[in-house]
Amino acid sequence: MEDVMLYGITAASEPDYDDWGFDTYWRANDWVTWYRNLKVKFGTNGANARFLQAWNKSGNFSSNLDYPVFNSAFKGYFSNVPYVGGGTMLSAIRSGQIPIVTDLLSKAVTVLETGTDSIEQTTQSAASIVSQSTTLLKYAWIPLLIGAGYLAYQNRDKFGIK
Repeated sequence: MEDVMLYGITAASEPDYDDWGFDTYWRANDWVTWYRNLKVKFGTNGANARFLQAWNKSGNFSSNLDYPVFNSAFKGYFSNVPYVGGGTMLSAIRSGQIPIVTDLLSKAVTVLETGTDSIEQTTQSAASIVSQSTTLLKYAWIPLLIGAGYLAYQNRDKFGIK
């Protein structure tokens, strides 16, 4: 199936994440457009898996992380999209569903619905998602360090720091 192009974004597009400093990045409507294109090409379950995998690559301070909370159009759209694990895509996005689970569930549904796909493809998908998750773990120490500094500051009297 060919990619449907809406506003220059296709199912094959790579999300433009918000990086440090002044840069371009996808707004809420860009993410919705991309999801719609994914849904046309891969179906709801495939789109959900691919969307969540990409969404979870967002940096800790990316502006798109505000969309599920503050953007009415984003919330309205994704609150009506079913999620393969139950509930809606909005709740999956907000809770940071683990993409490997979403992807494996999507693969299982595809196998049951169409009888296609292979164990090898599923294993490769799972391996690539796990390797991407290790990238997130590299930066897990940053909020821990900030939290420890905050606790030390709040309890500075106990530590004898004035």
